[in-house]
Amino acid sequence: MAKKLLILGILAGTLSGGFAFAQEASPISTPETVEDAQGFIGDMIDGFPSAFRGAWQEARGIFAGIWNWFKNIFGGIGRSIWSVLGNEVEKRKPEVQQEFQKELQEMKQDVPVVTKSLWERFKDLIY
Repeated sequence: MAKKLLILGILAGTLSGGFAFAQEASPISTPETVEDAQGFIGDMIDGFPSAFRGAWQEARGIFAGIWNWFKNIFGGIGRSIWSVLGNEVEKRKPEVQQEFQKELQEMKQDVPVVTKSLWERFKDLIY
């Protein structure tokens, strides 16, 4: 029970400090006239490209770091798996080509029957 109260006290103290910072006055004031509003909107639009550029550069750096980390950890594993799979594919290539030719011949035999039945169905729908 004492641990729960201690944790609750720490959380309450931490959060109450955060709420105090949230009550500061806003540095952005409301525009008084239409010209002020136009200037305010113009300043916002002018700031967007640089803000996006900065965020994009930061994100690119983060993703590059993640990619390098991933490559360092899994790169060697990927190369060894790729070499094993490549050897296996080369061994089975003639079998696959033979099976492909057999399937191709079967499909050539089935196509006239299927297209004839589709055409007959189409004619039955029309007439």
